[in-house]
Amino acid sequence: MLKTKRQSNLELLRIISMLMIILHHFAVHGKFGYLTYNQDKIQVEKHLLYFQSLGKIGVAIFVIIGAYFLVGKTFKSSRIINLLVLDLFYSTVIYFVFIFLKLPFPDALKNENLFLTTVRVSSYWFVLSYMFILLAMPALNIVIHHFSKRQLEYTIAVLGLFWTILPKLSVHFLGELDFYTWALRPSDGIMFIFLYIIAAYIRLHPNKFSGSFLFNLIATIIGFIIMYLSIIIPIHCNPEKNFPLSQAMMDLHSPLVIFLAIVIFNTFKNINIGSNKFINYISSSTFAVYLIHDNSLVRPLLWNFFDDTKHTDDILIFGLKTAVLILVTCLLIDIVRRLLFGKLFDYISNRIGCKLDDIFKEKDSDKDICNA
Repeated sequence: MLKTKRQSNLELLRIISMLMIILHHFAVHGKFGYLTYNQDKIQVEKHLLYFQSLGKIGVAIFVIIGAYFLVGKTFKSSRIINLLVLDLFYSTVIYFVFIFLKLPFPDALKNENLFLTTVRVSSYWFVLSYMFILLAMPALNIVIHHFSKRQLEYTIAVLGLFWTILPKLSVHFLGELDFYTWALRPSDGIMFIFLYIIAAYIRLHPNKFSGSFLFNLIATIIGFIIMYLSIIIPIHCNPEKNFPLSQAMMDLHSPLVIFLAIVIFNTFKNINIGSNKFINYISSSTFAVYLIHDNSLVRPLLWNFFDDTKHTDDILIFGLKTAVLILVTCLLIDIVRRLLFGKLFDYISNRIGCKLDDIFKEKDSDKDICNA
């Protein structure tokens, strides 16, 4: 199997991708309501669309980074258990903090008991989708390692065509196609599989394009220019229809989002900053940032506190400052959690994970999976 150390360049990118996700949430969950066209506040709508466009790129980058390293590793149930334990921990702790401080609950959760509320606030779409690729990892790695370079290229091309390009045609040619293109669009979990295959190709078959810092940097700049134009042009040409071209370029199934995630990843992959313990340590808490700030109880309280309607004159600066503040605060919270309970979490995850691995390992295998 391939052995890879944690590279600080990619760990730094992991932190940046989480910042992009927070900026996305600032736009999506804020009170401004930018999708309702407002000529008097058109600059605010543009800035919020910029922020929104970063979110799915950040998600795709986050998945590609994880997949890039998983391709060369043995399956371990402890990875899934650790994910679930961390999810359950923050969901439960946040619930009791709300009870203790008498903070307002969303109306949909006011009359539910602890178990139902914990399940509801633990149901992050990203967690379920990422768990899916962790469970699919053994089968995916077998297929990927048996595929030739040409076969992987063909697979990526076909899946890209049917999962990202054709579904987008309905946005531009609505009513003129003889089939429902959205029927081709996969779930987010399936898109994570697509990103996993792309990351595997980058890892197993490096070439002059993926290995060129300059090429990928230029491609990143061009990609962001295209995304900028996809926001600006519809606003000025057809604003009353809620910016359909902008929306087409901003979800996880967008060819532009996938393209930008790949070239940004390759750009950072080709930056050598060595192994920085501080960056690597901070990066280990990035997933917790998502679990904390996008928790179903925290979300409405958070974005009501950071009221973007009061900062329409400086929305760009306010959004950046807010995202950085949320990122740093959540990182600090999780660092405290790791200092207090980190060893306990590792023990629980490894203990349960090893038991599961032992149950499901092949009968004729004497290999100690827990030490693989």
